[in-house]
Amino acid sequence: MRLLLIAPLFSAVSYGAQATNSSISICPPATKPANASDAIPATFPGYAFEESSFVYYAGNKTNPNRISQNLIRAVSQKTKTRPVIRVGGTSLDRATYDPNLSDPIYNPDPNSGIPTHLKIGPSFFDLFANFPEAKYVIDIPMYHDNLSNSILFAASANKRIGASNIYAWEIGNEPDNYGNTGADWNEKQFSEKWGNWSKAISKALNASLDSQTYQAVALSSQTGVTGTPGGDADSWKMYVLSLMVFQGDTYQKKIQRGDF
Repeated sequence: MRLLLIAPLFSAVSYGAQATNSSISICPPATKPANASDAIPATFPGYAFEESSFVYYAGNKTNPNRISQNLIRAVSQKTKTRPVIRVGGTSLDRATYDPNLSDPIYNPDPNSGIPTHLKIGPSFFDLFANFPEAKYVIDIPMYHDNLSNSILFAASANKRIGASNIYAWEIGNEPDNYGNTGADWNEKQFSEKWGNWSKAISKALNASLDSQTYQAVALSSQTGVTGTPGGDADSWKMYVLSLMVFQGDTYQKKIQRGDF
């Protein structure tokens, strides 16, 4: 392999700049060294849209956002894969699914900063088709502790986006900042609830736990004046890191057996 380097040479006489071409040779080994790392997956870069903003970045069926479309298409073409996009965040985690809402979303208080009481309608999931090259991580609302409504949300997303276009599900967002759960809210309680929710959602989607992919929840780095509910930030991080896999056994199976 030969790389052409353009090196500027500055002349003290003319105070001008001239460019000259020089080359160096790089000779990589014919076979991968034993201590080489694994290849970085082409889908490694992460992309995300806050739920309340997704309608603007996606556009709609008749008037899609061409800038966003061109960006995702270019990434797909360059990496020769399907980019994975997470749609969620605080605004989705605190939203409620309304099967009778005709608009994609409804924000009762548009001037409140990050929305905390968004309504999501079925047509919201039709916007995902504007990025046909992508697959998605879908955040499922958990903040309001309404499992039945979150199951309706997941079922509608699964049907309208298409199971083959969903890379993974994510239950909740930043549970270490849930303020409505009381002072006794802790890592173990969250993990138990997460396990029960994942079982119920998979069952509602007629899918086995082993066939569904759940992304470990994201934590907040901001814990407020009183600190992280139920423990310090490090304990939450360590607990969530061990949430999905424990000694080679999936967490969902531990939930089924009642092993804690």
